Amino acid sequence: MNLLELKFLLKKYSLTPNKVRGQNFLVSDEILDQIINIAKPDKNDLVLEVGSGLGALTQRLIGIADQVVAFEIDKNFQVVLGKLERANKNLQVEWQDILSLTEQQLQNILFSHKKKDYKIISNIPYYLTAKFIHKFITAKKKPLSMTLLVQKEVAERITLANNKHS
Repeated sequence: MNLLELKFLLKKYSLTPNKVRGQNFLVSDEILDQIINIAKPDKNDLVLEVGSGLGALTQRLIGIADQVVAFEIDKNFQVVLGKLERANKNLQVEWQDILSLTEQQLQNILFSHKKKDYKIISNIPYYLTAKFIHKFITAKKKPLSMTLLVQKEVAERITLANNKHS
């Protein structure tokens, strides 16, 4: 999705980014390609995506992965993501805060898609980065991998904290 497409969609659906939720929209096909190349989703994967927004990354993922479960809490995106979900049998949109996802709900998702494992691939909303990472690295059923686009300052803090413990 490029900047013109983003502006068109925002205007068409009368949407504006919610700064409180740290919403940011990918407008670079190059960055989307990099996320996909690093994450390496394949036709057997169940992918959880968080903060799907207008679906730029979601569209890439549903073209590659077996199943995509997209978590979004902003119901302003229902029309856009609803159309995408109806058009793609391998997309399930969950209108839920990922931080409220229980171990049982995760197990139910895995069971319903006949999967034992999952990957997380996301342009993560900035406000939940630390809690999100903590939730999944301490989960009973950890993801096979997490590929996250995070704010530069968050990545620097994680790197610095990690270097202090080395």
